[in-house]
Amino acid sequence: DDFRGLLEFGANLFTNGKLNFSPKSYKRNFLISSFAAIHNYCEAIYVLCKDSRPHASHTLMRSILEAYINMLYFVNTNSNFKLAKYAILDLESNIKDLKQFHGFIKKYPSWEGKYGLTTPTILDDMIKKNEVVIEAIKKGNKFHKTTKIEKDLRKRAEANDKKMRLKERGGWEFNYLVIFKYFSKFTHL
Repeated sequence: DDFRGLLEFGANLFTNGKLNFSPKSYKRNFLISSFAAIHNYCEAIYVLCKDSRPHASHTLMRSILEAYINMLYFVNTNSNFKLAKYAILDLESNIKDLKQFHGFIKKYPSWEGKYGLTTPTILDDMIKKNEVVIEAIKKGNKFHKTTKIEKDLRKRAEANDKKMRLKERGGWEFNYLVIFKYFSKFTHL
């Protein structure tokens, strides 16, 4: 009942417009997106547990921890540099994935035009939009080439431990090992 109450509270924040994106606050937008994903995973866990199927929620717990570690890593800083670098890398990855659909329809021409992701003009438009956003981020962040971010989630957890200065070091790394690595076995069957 308490968990359901928390989920309803979170849903109200989203549906009543109390959590709005801001064109000037990248960290706020990143936090809202992260919390939205975490909230969706939590709703799924609630449904599974209510249905007496808690073991099926292990992979969702893994995804929640990953989102939370990333959220702390990218937001717990005085600048937007790491977040901008992350956004560039993410958009570049999107472009790479979209280009794979081009290769797919060349390999299997009968799929061309069946779906949005198998329609060359739609793919080209999506690639172009990603490229425009990348250029805008680069223009707004002159340090995108020199900004370093940890690509490995464990390294991000370790960085969170150093940044938090908790009494007992290693809490985030421990959670990474217990929840992320252990539940990865369920995810990667």
